[in-house]
Amino acid sequence: MWSPLPRAAYAAVPAAFLLTGAWRSGRLTWRPRPGERRRVAAVDVDGKPCGPQSASAGKVTIVSQNMWNSFYAGGPQREKRLEAFRKLLETQGKAVEILVLQEMFAFGLGPFCDKSEVELLQEWTTDLGFVHQTSPLVTMPWLGQSSGLLICSKEPILSEQHHVFQQRRRVTSKGWLEVEVQLASMKLVIITTHLEHAHSPHWRRIRESQWREIAERLKVLKDDYVILLGDFNVCGEDFGRALDGAEEYHALLSSMARAGFSHEGFPRSSGSEMPTLRPQNDVSLRSSPDHIFVSPKLKHRSLTVALWDMDHLEQIHSDHRAIMATFNGSNAT
Repeated sequence: MWSPLPRAAYAAVPAAFLLTGAWRSGRLTWRPRPGERRRVAAVDVDGKPCGPQSASAGKVTIVSQNMWNSFYAGGPQREKRLEAFRKLLETQGKAVEILVLQEMFAFGLGPFCDKSEVELLQEWTTDLGFVHQTSPLVTMPWLGQSSGLLICSKEPILSEQHHVFQQRRRVTSKGWLEVEVQLASMKLVIITTHLEHAHSPHWRRIRESQWREIAERLKVLKDDYVILLGDFNVCGEDFGRALDGAEEYHALLSSMARAGFSHEGFPRSSGSEMPTLRPQNDVSLRSSPDHIFVSPKLKHRSLTVALWDMDHLEQIHSDHRAIMATFNGSNAT
C-alpha cells in the first residue's frame, strides 16, 4: 500500500537534482571531518603578527552584504559576481575592517558537500588582509544548506558562536552568528543573521520567532559594545506598507528596543533614501530588508551608518546593496 513520504524526502528531490550538476562539474568534495576548520594565516599582509597589537586605532568600518548565493534561489554568474565584489573591495574598500556576509552557503549531501564559492571567497579575502574568519561549515546539515553566515575580519576574532533557529525550513540551517572581535581598546560583539524570507501568515510567525530568539540574546549583551546587522526580510518601506501597513517592521523594532537596541536608519538624500534591495523591474516596490541595530554603548562611539552605493559599476555582485557602519574604535571606556 502506498504511503506518503516525509516532507524532508520531497525536499531532497530538488536538492539531488541541483547537486547532480555539481557532481559532474567536480564541485562536490568530501564533507570535512567534525571539528575540522579552515586554517588562516598567522601574519597579516605586511608580515606582522595578527593580534590585538595590529587592531585598528581609529575609525572602524563594517560592511554587511547579502551575497545572493543561495543554492535554491541565488543569482546567476556566481563566480563572476564574486570576482566583481573582490575588485570592489580592492579599489574602493581599503578602509573596510570587517566583512559580515549572508548567503555564502555550503550545501551538504550526505558524505559530500559543495563549498565552492565560499572557499573561493575565503581565499581572496585572506589575500586582501581579512585573515581572521569564521567557519562556514559548522551549520552545514547532512542534507541542505548551511546558515550562509560568514564573518571575515582584519582584526582578531576571539570567539565565534553558531546558532540555528529552533523554527525554520527543512533542509536549511538558518540562524545567527555571534563573534567577539578585539579592537585597539575595546571588544566588539558582532551578530549577523538572515531570517525567513516568505510572507504568508505561517512564515511570518516563523520569522517573528527567529528575531525573538535573537532579541533574548541581546538582552544579555545590552551593556556591551554590540552591533546586529544582516538581512531580516522585514521592510518598513513601500513593500512593507503594502504587505501589512509595516506592522511587522514596527514589531521588529519594538522587540529590539525592549532588548535595549536602537535601529539605525540610513540617511536620506534628496528627500528619498535608496532601498537596500535593488529593484527587480520598473514596477518593483521599494524594499529594505537589511537592517542595523546597536547597543547604547556603541551608538555613543560616533556611529554613522550608510548604504554603499555600487550601482554605477559595470558588474553588479548582488541583488542587495551593502550596508555600512563606521564608529570610533579607539579610547573606549
